[in-house]
Amino acid sequence: MRTFTTIQTAARTALLAAVLALNGCTALGLAEEEDDDTTLFAALGLAAVAGGSEATAVRDYANVAYLQYTDAHAAAVNLQTAVNALVANRTAGNLTAARSAWTTARQIYGVTEALRFSKGPIDNPALFSEGGSELEPLINAWPLDEVTITNYIAGAGAITRADLIGANGAGGEEDVKLGWHAIEFLLWGSDAAAGGPSASVTAADFNTARRQQYIVVVTDTLVDHLRIVRDAWNPAGGSYYAAFTASPRASLDNALTGMATFSGGEWGGERFEALDTSDQENEHSCFSDTTKQDFFYNSQGFLNLFSGVYGSYSGRGLSAVYAGSTADQLKSDIAAARDVFSANTAWFYDDVVQGGASTERTGLQNVRVLIGQTIADRFVQGARAAGYNPTIGGGQ
Repeated sequence: MRTFTTIQTAARTALLAAVLALNGCTALGLAEEEDDDTTLFAALGLAAVAGGSEATAVRDYANVAYLQYTDAHAAAVNLQTAVNALVANRTAGNLTAARSAWTTARQIYGVTEALRFSKGPIDNPALFSEGGSELEPLINAWPLDEVTITNYIAGAGAITRADLIGANGAGGEEDVKLGWHAIEFLLWGSDAAAGGPSASVTAADFNTARRQQYIVVVTDTLVDHLRIVRDAWNPAGGSYYAAFTASPRASLDNALTGMATFSGGEWGGERFEALDTSDQENEHSCFSDTTKQDFFYNSQGFLNLFSGVYGSYSGRGLSAVYAGSTADQLKSDIAAARDVFSANTAWFYDDVVQGGASTERTGLQNVRVLIGQTIADRFVQGARAAGYNPTIGGGQ
């Protein structure tokens, strides 16, 4: 299985190939040159960009977006391979491999979530939609009522992409039939245990034809939707990349509003619902018990876009339009929020949200304020000081 690092390398190579193609150059020999940052940065024009810091911020944001979505798509293809192997040969080992592929792919997708609410390809139905829906609810809808999927699988007839898209959300917000969390539920089952996933699903559960059809169709659809978003951000001919970089001022206002909304309303808001309810079913990734990693990679994705750094790509990102001291403080705050959820911290998110008062619970309440108030407010005020006008909630 490809690791996070090797998938990042593939994305970086893809970006260089795209930019070289855009400039009429050959992409031959990329494998031999893939560790030569000078080649990539020269192709992207990092040293000199007309328009100064505004153009720099827009270009870095767009390039990081493309790299991240390229990685997310590649990881989803790996998941697709693992799911197909499980359906073809229903063994405990293949189920474990599919779960591992989902977990890795979910980590990589997590860094893309700060691109939401920005009128971009992921959630702008005027750009891309299917069955009357923008793409994000078809990729990442949450919360999920698992009973709706269980009942759907218990039905009859063939399962098709069109049927699932039509049924997605038909019974309300929690009637989720597609995306990451539908696949997660199919692989793990309901979470009734603390300190980790209950893993009530076994390989034998995939002996039924409709469960097999369901997970294959949902995974195939996820891969295709991520391809659409990735391609829109492609520097070599992507329709959205071209429009985004051609209008730096408007694009920056949209990007800044999106990240402010993500910080104040989603990453630092709804994602902490389980703290209020003390119910592990309100965790973001409750079936696999990987909510802690969701927070970590969402934080990293926010930092990537703000700093303009992803893997070997190193620019300035949105920080290019902020005062130096404000940018430095924001980077420090974002890193601090991320590190609360490090894999090196020995606690389970579901234990903490159900456990009442504890050191970890207090820490989560504090980081909720850090993300949803301190970072969100400093991000907005810093942008306004630079002459922009982002608003929390303005990108929805």
